[in-house]
Amino acid sequence: MKQLVFLAALLVFSSCGESEEEVEGLELDSFEDKLAYTLGTTSARDLFGSESFDASRLEKELVFAGFKENFENIEPTCGPSIEGLLGPAGTDFNTTFLNDGSECIGRFISFSLYSRLDGFEKAQGIDTTILFQGFYDAMMETDTSCLSMEDQDLINKEFSEGIKVLIDQKMEEQWKGNRIAGENFLAENKLKEGVMTTATGLQYEILKKGSGPMPTTMNSVKVHYHGTTMDGNVFDSSVDRGEPISFQVTGVIPGWTEALQLMPQGSKYRLYIPQELAYGAYPQPGGPIQPFSMLIFDVELLEVQ
Repeated sequence: MKQLVFLAALLVFSSCGESEEEVEGLELDSFEDKLAYTLGTTSARDLFGSESFDASRLEKELVFAGFKENFENIEPTCGPSIEGLLGPAGTDFNTTFLNDGSECIGRFISFSLYSRLDGFEKAQGIDTTILFQGFYDAMMETDTSCLSMEDQDLINKEFSEGIKVLIDQKMEEQWKGNRIAGENFLAENKLKEGVMTTATGLQYEILKKGSGPMPTTMNSVKVHYHGTTMDGNVFDSSVDRGEPISFQVTGVIPGWTEALQLMPQGSKYRLYIPQELAYGAYPQPGGPIQPFSMLIFDVELLEVQ
């Protein structure tokens, strides 16, 4: 049914030869061609419009090479290169990893897109030449098609609504055990002495109460942290690295943003973060955190900046 609504919406689009002014460039007459081009442009705009880091500093040709290389059902193994480039919080920029990190970011985006398309009937057999051209055009801010931004926005909106249902169903089927285990853990944990629960479901213990100022959403903070899954596996730790980290209060997962505003400077809290306040169904591809994982962090607020 959703696909039929999608096709009906596309009937309002003009094909490339129907405008009064002759437009030279890529011919996009079919539904599949318009979809392919739009998916390419959207992928590039999402990357280069990111607010978490300055993607314009990436090596664009290497990003494009990675995007072309990995549009197959192959899991990319690029975590160390991307983390080296962007840092644990995803906000740094270490030029030592610029080339490998740029290519790997392209590969991750391509693999993520391929994974989204898997199982969507109208995206099977997509023309990758047009897909790649759309990505390159948006990345380089050029235009080789006559598909307007309005048309692209409508295609992308309808496509996203249709495919989200399929993705959510697949993710739930595959990873619902993590969600259920986290919910059970939190239900028992909230009954323990010293554990407090907020209205959002965030749980925390006060390991040490500081006396300094409390951060707001306008502040940056400097912290030490140690993150584990509910079974105790360490996935990230500034403590183990021996170096604290600074970031905006609003630049992290929702559970952290909420918890930091409860902590006076000098405090150390243990956070029990429900999956919906952490990374939910979509943690970093190929990373150590599985979808729907509840996470535990020991966080020490060293400085409000």
